[in-house]
Formats: sequence, C-alpha cells, structure tokens
Amino acid sequence: MQYQSIGEQFREQFQILVADTNELKNEVFKIRYEVYCQELNYESSEKFPSFQETDSYDEHSIHCLLKHRQSNTYTGCIRLVFPNTENPERSLPLTRVCQLDLDLNQLSLHYYGEVSRLAVRGQFRRRTGEAQTPGGLLIFPHQTNDPQEKRGFPIIALSLYLAATCLAVETGMVRVFVLMEPRLARHLRYFGFFFTCYYNLTNLLVN
Repeated sequence: MQYQSIGEQFREQFQILVADTNELKNEVFKIRYEVYCQELNYESSEKFPSFQETDSYDEHSIHCLLKHRQSNTYTGCIRLVFPNTENPERSLPLTRVCQLDLDLNQLSLHYYGEVSRLAVRGQFRRRTGEAQTPGGLLIFPHQTNDPQEKRGFPIIALSLYLAATCLAVETGMVRVFVLMEPRLARHLRYFGFFFTCYYNLTNLLVN
C-alpha cells in the first residue's frame, strides 16, 4: 500500500489511547517493567513483584498507550505528570535528580508539568545500537520484512511525544519539562519540537 503522508501511514498502523481505566494503566505499567527493569536494568525488578513498574507520580499523571493494530499489541507508553499541590517543589520526577535554573514557585501549578517514562518495547525499537534507550530513535521490529511496516516504526517515539503534547495543550499547560538525551532532542527538533535547556549535565532538561 502506498501512503500519501506519514500521518496516513501512522493511522493505518497505530492507535493512540489515553489509559483511563485500570486495565489500560496496567498495560502501561507492564511495558515500563519490561523496558526499565528487564531490558535496560534502570530499576530493580525486585521492587516490583507484580511485574508492573510504578511510582508515586503515577497518581497525578495522565498516561498514554500506543497500540500496533496488525499485531493487536501495546507497543509503547508515556505520561504527563501534573504538579502535586501538596508539595510543588518536589512534585515532578525531574526535581529528584537535578536543580533547575528556574524557580518553579514562580509558575502557576496549573500551567506546567512534565513528560516522562517514555517506553517502547524492545521488539519495536531500532537495531542493536538503539536497544539501550527506552524509546529508541529509529524503530522497527526485527520480526517483519514488510517495507511498509519498517517505514512506520521510526515515528513511534515521536507519536508518543506528540500525544503527550496534545494532552498538555488540552489541559491548559503552557510549559512542559522533559529529561532526555541531547541526541533525541536534536531529532525531535526536526519535527517542530523546540527546546530551552534549563539543566545540562549528562542529560538535557528541556521545555
């Protein structure tokens, strides 16, 4: 099949869902466990005997799932975290690991948040060189030889960031933070995501 646009190709192969039920949220947490605990060892699997990777920020987040239509498989996830009104200074995940060159107290709690916990299942991430990143950059499944399918998978991580961006706009946010590799930030710039660096050590913090 010849696609007229990337958007048409994406809609044919994938579906974005808001994980607004316990069942869908469990799918999110399972993907995160697979990627962060089993594949990348970012988190200890012993902390999650239920095989679902969760944290305290999930309670004040909106979660998104990406579904691959042909295989009926959930391939990836991402979340949009809202500030915790009870403890705004430590209410975003990034505040645990870095000190921003920005005072969050000067921002209205209703106007900012954080995109985090991007995760794409290993079989949908890029060749071996990208297997060690949660979302990959260029992504395709090793199991398929279908050229149309392979051309579709580079947009997986992009589509999840777009989904989170749409949620941020819908909820009235005007500033969104995300902790990511500089290389991914450069790739996203090609697709219209422009970033301001507020912290730069081994990762970029951008909005």
